[in-house]
Amino acid sequence: MLPKFDPTDQKACLSLLEDLTTNVKQIQDSILEAILSRNARTEYLSGFLNGQVDKQSFKNNVPVVTYEDIRPYIDRIANGEPSDLICDRPISVLLTSSGTSGGVPKLIPLTTEDLEQRMSFSSLYAPLLNKHIDGLSEGKSLIFYFVTRESKTANGLMVRTMVTSFLKSIKPTSSFLWDRLQISPHAITTCADTTQSMYCQLLCGLLERDNVARLGAPFASSFLKVIKFLEDHWPELCSNIRTGRLSDWITDAQCTLGIGKFLTAPNPELASLIEQECSKKSWEAVLRRLWPKAKCIETIITGTMAQYIPLLEFYSGGLPLTSSFYGSSECFMGVNFNPLCKPCDVSYTIIPCMGYFEFLEVEKDHQEAGHDPTAKTVVVDLVDVKIGHDYEPVVTTFSDDKKAAIMLPKFDPTNLLATMSVLEDVTTNVNKIQDSVLEAILSRNAQTEYLRGFLNGQLDKQSFKKNLPIVTYEVIKPHIDRIANGEPSDLICDRHISLLLATTGTSGGIPKLIPLTAEELEQRILFGFLYAPLVFKHIEGLTQGKSLMFYFVTRESETASGLMVRFMITCVLKSVNPTNSFLWDRVQISPHAIAICEDTNQAMYCQLLCGLLQRENVARLGAPYASSFLKVIKFLEDHWHELCSNIRTGRLSDWITDAQCVSGISKFLTAPNPDLANLIEQECSKTSWEAILRRLWPKAKCIEAVITGTMAQYIPLLEFYGGGLPLVSSWYGSSECFIGINLNPLSKPSDVSYTIIPSMGYFEFIEVVKDRQEAGHVPADPVVVDLVDVKIGHDYELLVTTFSGLYRYRLGDVLRVTGFHNNAPQFYFVGRQKVVLSIDLSKTYEEDLLKAVKNASLLLEPHDLMLMDFTSRVDLSSLPGHYVLYWELGSKFKNAKLYPNSNVLEECCLTVEESLDSVYRKGRKNDKIIGPLEIKVVKPGAFDELMNFFLSRGSSVSQYKTPRSVTHEGALKILESKVAYKFLSRKSPSWELHELHSSR
Repeated sequence: MLPKFDPTDQKACLSLLEDLTTNVKQIQDSILEAILSRNARTEYLSGFLNGQVDKQSFKNNVPVVTYEDIRPYIDRIANGEPSDLICDRPISVLLTSSGTSGGVPKLIPLTTEDLEQRMSFSSLYAPLLNKHIDGLSEGKSLIFYFVTRESKTANGLMVRTMVTSFLKSIKPTSSFLWDRLQISPHAITTCADTTQSMYCQLLCGLLERDNVARLGAPFASSFLKVIKFLEDHWPELCSNIRTGRLSDWITDAQCTLGIGKFLTAPNPELASLIEQECSKKSWEAVLRRLWPKAKCIETIITGTMAQYIPLLEFYSGGLPLTSSFYGSSECFMGVNFNPLCKPCDVSYTIIPCMGYFEFLEVEKDHQEAGHDPTAKTVVVDLVDVKIGHDYEPVVTTFSDDKKAAIMLPKFDPTNLLATMSVLEDVTTNVNKIQDSVLEAILSRNAQTEYLRGFLNGQLDKQSFKKNLPIVTYEVIKPHIDRIANGEPSDLICDRHISLLLATTGTSGGIPKLIPLTAEELEQRILFGFLYAPLVFKHIEGLTQGKSLMFYFVTRESETASGLMVRFMITCVLKSVNPTNSFLWDRVQISPHAIAICEDTNQAMYCQLLCGLLQRENVARLGAPYASSFLKVIKFLEDHWHELCSNIRTGRLSDWITDAQCVSGISKFLTAPNPDLANLIEQECSKTSWEAILRRLWPKAKCIEAVITGTMAQYIPLLEFYGGGLPLVSSWYGSSECFIGINLNPLSKPSDVSYTIIPSMGYFEFIEVVKDRQEAGHVPADPVVVDLVDVKIGHDYELLVTTFSGLYRYRLGDVLRVTGFHNNAPQFYFVGRQKVVLSIDLSKTYEEDLLKAVKNASLLLEPHDLMLMDFTSRVDLSSLPGHYVLYWELGSKFKNAKLYPNSNVLEECCLTVEESLDSVYRKGRKNDKIIGPLEIKVVKPGAFDELMNFFLSRGSSVSQYKTPRSVTHEGALKILESKVAYKFLSRKSPSWELHELHSSR
């Protein structure tokens, strides 16, 4: 398909056009191969091809059709069936065409990718006009666009015209291009009231008449309608300009706001000038007279629009009429390379990457309309047409380029066999998929600023490995920051970055921002559907109930340029819409509306209430992470009395005020239920909460949550509360990339291994030396191996290259190879590089901890105290867990007794917390999931004993370094036995919402 290009770079656009019109046969063959390989499993194609996806089989077996033939499939999609009846990508909108079927407008399916391609196509012909018409770039365009009121199908699929889709696809992050080229503000063109919109666009154009270099509308007929409107309204327009006041009947907020930038003061001179021109007896050349610097009129004047050419020539007074492109709702096809040719001589050059084009030869006597031409007429390819012959075009369309075929295919997540088949396929063809993924990423993103700087057009695997450096977030951060501040996505990625994911890891104390495209978000949602059937397969009876999975959104924010910043879970929750919500309702206990409530306390309370009211229907419990599930249990401990009261009375607590929560819970809390309230009260009031989950939800079959890596520390607590319920850790991933699935969900928590899904990104591995002292350090010439070349028993640090703009990116995770499933390696998660402390989603790195302790130790100096040594640990013996620092103090004076001042040490606790990153401070202050930091002052000599302990276990005295975090039971016993004083933070550290994407 069309590669990314800068529409404001005339040379780049013209060069692209030359390339596309040179390699026509190669492009067309690639297009067909892409469409067939990607859509081979759709119901429509599989019915004709039976898995044969070569060109000859396509031509022999797939019939030439009309809309009536494909309409039943489109109608089924409109009524709620999946898009993969005809296309492997989700149909995002149905376009209404000007043609009809049985008196009803045709509905043409369109994907998000197709819309992006059409917008890129539209940007191609502007440089051609600038090339042929001098001075065109010195002003702006007064092109009249209007939206049509949209509608929805029965299942919520949007129905729009092509122009409306185009206008509504312009977001704050891309509106700078509109503002650079167009006179009328975008807000006015998207006003649903055509009359108000037309009036205000004309008013903008008249007020800015000396800045108008081009006039027009999509079609000649619509531009003539604007001229007729001007004839009827010019006296009123002049009155508005003369007085500096807008007519009272213009009430649309978008219009009044947009025109406010132009109609700022009375301008009687301009009003008189316009009045003079419009009041003349003849309106011949009125366009040239009103807009004297206009260079052309741009509108479609071919086909049925040709009848309007004499009228346009009359009004324009000699302005050239340019007909720039040829297309339809079904497909955009050609560009006019000679925009200054006579209207009767316009020819369009086919752009071969917009679809696969065939042509039915039309006999000179023009066969009867509706007669099947295939019975007598030859079908030829684009490169085989002959000059002077007439043809009817036949189009085969698609929604993405060839390289998308190697991503996860569409499948029915409710079909266990289909899902298992996909898993078998992707874990068998690992090497081929990985090579295809890399080829796709490189060819797709070859023109990005980042890749150009290293590859210089060399897109082979060897050049990638030789020339592209291994990077951390700090290296790519400047590019991401530029995108966050409004620069185009193609700095790093050829697709539009739709949002930035805030990670739990940080950079300089600020959450990392990871770019994500709409395409990759869709892939991650499909990935999530992959592992659900595995749990059903291994755990009997799970399909007989629903899931009580606790999800919570985090309040989203925006960058300075308006780009959304969200956490991954929030993205998934907000991707549920009316067209796919039936999947949520089928498997989840709690209504989706409750899960997306931004008040976590209200959402948690109502999800628990739903779960208790539907306790007999709960087959699975859990949350994304073990830590968040334990937070739910702690919340239940604090609120079970109130929950029982609500159930007993049938009335919801007054403090639940969120409309989504109130509406969602009303489906369950319909009447008093004292028996259920008594049962829950009986279980929750027992002395021990051991096995409380099994007792409250007796039909639950498992607890599902990530319990590997930093979450492994919570396993004992989950086992205590779960009472023997299996702990299932289903998947492995990060904000940067979703990676692996646990194919054996009933394995012991300590034995969990994840099978890499090779279509989620391109994966490389740095071999980790077992005795390496500097965790996270990459040697100058590291051993880097591909996914298929890892060895069982070896440890590796993972590198990811993604479709969203990360290249050879160090994820920081260390993985140990435990085996293979088919040809896909399986990994045990060893841990994070350099992470020393972690609670819930907060991760504190050694460097950050050292800085925080240094800041706090400065408070000791005025009291003649010195920090001799320190280490740390996480204390999870009570909820919420908290950080513990072990400090050994010394005095500046010999033999002075150490009596630490409690006020000073408590201030030290707070200073450490203030110095830690915003994720930690948010967890402490806002989310209350981290307890106050504690400093335990140990007796002198404690760290000597600690060193002796590690030396006895094989460490070298010359290389010994005090560990900054300890977990070994023997080491902790030494430290605890030496504790002399304990101090806690008495205040919460500061945290503000804006810290999600900016420094304090």
